[in-house]
Amino acid sequence: MDTPIVRSESLAQQVYRYLRHNILTGNMSPGERIVETRLAADLNTSRSPVREALRMLMVEGLVSDKDGNLQVFDPSFEDFRELYELRLALESEAARHAAVRITVNQLEQLQQNIEVTKQVIADGEMEKLIQLNSEFHGIVLDASGNRRFLQSVRNIEALINYYSYIIFRKNNMQTNIVEEHGKILRAMAHHDAEAGYHAMYSHIYRDLSVVKPVYDEKRDVR
Repeated sequence: MDTPIVRSESLAQQVYRYLRHNILTGNMSPGERIVETRLAADLNTSRSPVREALRMLMVEGLVSDKDGNLQVFDPSFEDFRELYELRLALESEAARHAAVRITVNQLEQLQQNIEVTKQVIADGEMEKLIQLNSEFHGIVLDASGNRRFLQSVRNIEALINYYSYIIFRKNNMQTNIVEEHGKILRAMAHHDAEAGYHAMYSHIYRDLSVVKPVYDEKRDVR
């Protein structure tokens, strides 16, 4: 592992950000065991900041304790289903309100986001794609004018991004995200609340349809 540790900052925060980045970008695989002593040695630091960083990652849900052993969270289909049902409830309703309240500037931001996304997909840059996807949804949430929607989704944003990486890796970045975001944008531009709701609902629900066959296949193998 590279060890970008800068002593001028809190070691625990640096270790946290380093591990979080590696988990979210797939450098640490779902289910991979995490050994505190080994991490401390790799990062040339003591166990205390590593332990604190792992505690923060457990709070976010990116690290789990399985039979006394820490590992990178390996979500089941039920984990996906629960998170995406929550997203369907929150973000679809947020899109309904956003369609009514969105500003010209926010519409321009969505359009620009889609244009950049096209190029990022063409270049195969998964990390940037995840960032742009998160930004697009953030603009819609902000446009809803409801801080509770925005805060609720931010509380689960790490898991959303993590699941997005898993989905994009499983389908080799084959995605209709540009088309789906375009439908959401058109609903926003026409200030059509119902169209905004349904476009967002369909967009989020599609991710579940991508993941389910993978887990069905795993069950068949067993």
